[in-house]
Amino acid sequence: VEKDGSFVAVDSVEENSELLVSVPVGHRFPPDAPAQMRVRLAWMPEEQRKIELARWQPRSYTKTTIVRKKQVLAEIEATRRRGYSISWAEFTPGVMTLAVPIFDAFGRVQMILQCPGLIDKVSRNEAKMAEAILRTGERLNAIIGGSSETPSDIRIALS
Repeated sequence: VEKDGSFVAVDSVEENSELLVSVPVGHRFPPDAPAQMRVRLAWMPEEQRKIELARWQPRSYTKTTIVRKKQVLAEIEATRRRGYSISWAEFTPGVMTLAVPIFDAFGRVQMILQCPGLIDKVSRNEAKMAEAILRTGERLNAIIGGSSETPSDIRIALS
């Protein structure tokens, strides 16, 4: 996660299948790429999240992109509850993405581990994929020394 809230791909792993869904290392996602933005905001202190959302200019990347603030807040709350975010083809048509936070030592989202794939394949396998990405995120947090302990003032206000 960059200072401006954008996201830079630092590594990539691809599965052999009939169609690859990937981005090259160095690709920069904008700060409002749905799956990544929700992860970043879900583990952000409320005051900082309010500032970020006040500056946010909704952009529809696809016809399914959620752009209403109340719906975005509900998705951020759901992300916290589940432990991962979901983008239902909101950034790239036909591509569903699951994403989890990787924390620094202070409990801030430092990196985001994401798993994109064709929407029909990911939606059919969401539970299995979510379990795998959550476990991988936990292992990465343990290796990096990141803390998933977050400040007590983090809560999602639907206002």
